[in-house]
Amino acid sequence: MKSFILDLTPPIVLRWYNNFHGRQSRFSKRNNLALANFPMKFEVLDFSYIDKSFRFDFMWGWWSRIYEYPLVLDQLTKLGWNQDSTIHNTCWGSQGCHILFKDQLEEKTTFVINSDINPSTVENTTVFDLRKNPPEEWRNHFDFVLNVSTLEEIRFPHVVIFENLLAMVKPGGHLIATFDLPGLDLKMFEELFKCKIRQVQERVNGQNSPYQMSQFGQLEVGFMVVRKL
Repeated sequence: MKSFILDLTPPIVLRWYNNFHGRQSRFSKRNNLALANFPMKFEVLDFSYIDKSFRFDFMWGWWSRIYEYPLVLDQLTKLGWNQDSTIHNTCWGSQGCHILFKDQLEEKTTFVINSDINPSTVENTTVFDLRKNPPEEWRNHFDFVLNVSTLEEIRFPHVVIFENLLAMVKPGGHLIATFDLPGLDLKMFEELFKCKIRQVQERVNGQNSPYQMSQFGQLEVGFMVVRKL
C-alpha cells in the first residue's frame, strides 16, 4: 500500500515532504548537546555515498534497497561475521524485502534480534523504540548492530539515535547503517565523525538507479561503518 501511494504522489509533493520530514533544525540544541558530551569512543571505517557502480541485486525490489542490502551483507562478510556472531537488526521492517533480509541474517547466524517500533507477528521479532535508551541486557552486547535506511526517518535528534545504536555494540564490534540524503543530519555527523562524507563518481538516486523510481530522484543514499573502541 505504501509503495502504491508513493507511486501516485507527484514528485514536487514528495520533495516538499522529504525536505520537511528530514529537518533536524528543531533538534539542533539536543544534537549539539549530544555531540559535545558523546560518551563512547569509536572509529569510522567508512562514511560514503553509495555509487552506482556498487554491487546491486534486483531481488530487493526498491531503488535504494537493491544496493543497501547487498552492501550490508558484503560488509558483514568483510568484517568476519559467522554462526556465533550476535546481531541486532534494528528498525527491521515487517514485509517484503525486509523479511527476506531477516531470513538471510538468520540463515547465517543463530543469534539475531529483529526489532522495530511496530509490533509484528513474524517469528523472532520484538518491539523497541530507538528514541529510548536500550535495555541494560542489550548494552555492549552485539557484534553487529544494523540500521537500514531508517535512522534518517526518525523524528528525533539523529546524534542521540546514533548514540543509542552504538551503545548496543560491544567493544570491537561494528555499527553498519545506510541512510537517505537529504534526510540524515549530515552536518552533525560530519562534525561527530570529524570527517566529510566520502564523495563518489556517480551517486545513486531514485532516477539513475537500475531499479528506477523517478519519484525519488531527489534522494541519494549513503552508508556508515563504525567500530566501537
